[in-house]
Amino acid sequence: TALVDTARRLARAEDIALLGNWSWEIATGTVEWSDGLYALLGLDRSFVPSFARLAEVIHPEDLDRNETALQETIRSGVPYRLTLRMRGVAGGWRVMEVRGETIHDADGTAVRMFGTVQDVTATHEAEEARRRLELQMQHTQKLESLGVLAGGIAHDFNNLLVGMLGNASLALLDTPLASPARGPIEDIERAAQRAAELTRQLLAYSGKGRFVIEPVDVSRLVEEMTSLLRAALSKKAELVLDLPRALPAIEADATQLRQVVMNLLTNASDAIGDDVGTIAIRTGVQRVEASYRATLLNGDAVSDGDYVFVDVADTGMGMDGATVARIFDPFFTTKFTGRGLGLAATLGIVRGHRGAIKVYSEPGRGTTFRLLFPASHDRPAEPSGPPAAIDLPRGTTVLVVDDEAAVRAVARAMLERRGFRVLLAEDGEQAVAHFTQAAGAIDVVLLDLTMPRLDGEQTFRSLRTIAPGVRVVLMSGYNQQDVTNQFVGKGLAGFIQKPFRASELYDAIARVVRGTDAP
Repeated sequence: TALVDTARRLARAEDIALLGNWSWEIATGTVEWSDGLYALLGLDRSFVPSFARLAEVIHPEDLDRNETALQETIRSGVPYRLTLRMRGVAGGWRVMEVRGETIHDADGTAVRMFGTVQDVTATHEAEEARRRLELQMQHTQKLESLGVLAGGIAHDFNNLLVGMLGNASLALLDTPLASPARGPIEDIERAAQRAAELTRQLLAYSGKGRFVIEPVDVSRLVEEMTSLLRAALSKKAELVLDLPRALPAIEADATQLRQVVMNLLTNASDAIGDDVGTIAIRTGVQRVEASYRATLLNGDAVSDGDYVFVDVADTGMGMDGATVARIFDPFFTTKFTGRGLGLAATLGIVRGHRGAIKVYSEPGRGTTFRLLFPASHDRPAEPSGPPAAIDLPRGTTVLVVDDEAAVRAVARAMLERRGFRVLLAEDGEQAVAHFTQAAGAIDVVLLDLTMPRLDGEQTFRSLRTIAPGVRVVLMSGYNQQDVTNQFVGKGLAGFIQKPFRASELYDAIARVVRGTDAP
């Protein structure tokens, strides 16, 4: 009875541990399984185990590994341990850990093997989930680090562009329309504006790229780009549009969305190359739930709900899984010469709009990018004409605070040209000193956000302590929405995005002086 009790307890322990045992008589080839192993594999005693029948329970891709490991154990005596996929009690493949040792006779010849099989599927799945989470965290940390770098570069570059674009706009004000110098100056201004677009790509990659958020009709936006899109295509590519009306709007920056569509179209055209092919752009609405979110890039950052999608599909060469995994890395390219931050900026823009991306691609079968943006209940704004010019009131005193000498010089030249009295400060501490000495004579403070010693936010607080009603216009290379969130409810009077032209600065100051502007 003691032996029976022991056997019963052993069988119960095997059930709890999802464990079974096996033995193999090497000379005769006889294989025996315990009841626990039969139960683990969902088989009954009518199944007679043998090496010839292993293919019925072991995954085909694991058979050779199992045979090699068994022979190595017999040859060397090293215990056998292997993780295999085997059929489970509920059907399908389960992950099993198989262990075994050899028993030798007096001559040292291996005569028998004995071992165990344990279902470790749950442990394996938990380990895979942990590994995926680690990779995701590493990817996120890499994006965040590169985002900080990109944002810093954009900020410094924008300060340089203030000098370029500002001086060009001032020069145009003094240059007659018939002057031969006007054309080159306009070229300089256009080049500076294109450079500003590059900084916006960097800001977009850093996740700080939302500039003017408003309800946008995606179908109409793509339709308005049609002539530009066709001009960017390969000569042998046909553009097909499927843009249904009455889609929900999305809260977005239209300029950034145009950049995203153009980036994807350029990639699709390159994928087709010199072959005849088709590029299709389609919009629509899709319900996104947890199972689908798990397949999306940035899917962990979005919630369930209705999303407006934009598909850009091509019939080009397609990509394998390894390439798809890297296409959003900065500076990664499949072309002979890369084009920089294209898809990385696309990812940044989509992330900045609380959206996600799905990529479908197979070698030789083309690629589809699906961009998903949260649907909004607001209606898109109707197109409006250019803003009316604002007369600038003269006799106003402006304190310009910026640590970049070029920015101070350009702002001063712009303002003095329109009759303003201008004071300059190269950092926050100097600004507070000037403001204290001026004793209420300063009407507007044009304040940079990022400075040494006292930064823009600290300087703003100090100025408000001296004069609670001070009118401060913040200027920054970062976008308005992210920057001014720090000043909500604190009395910030206005905001101007670097780089800016003379007309933009005049309008910003005039609106504040007249009390018509508040971010």
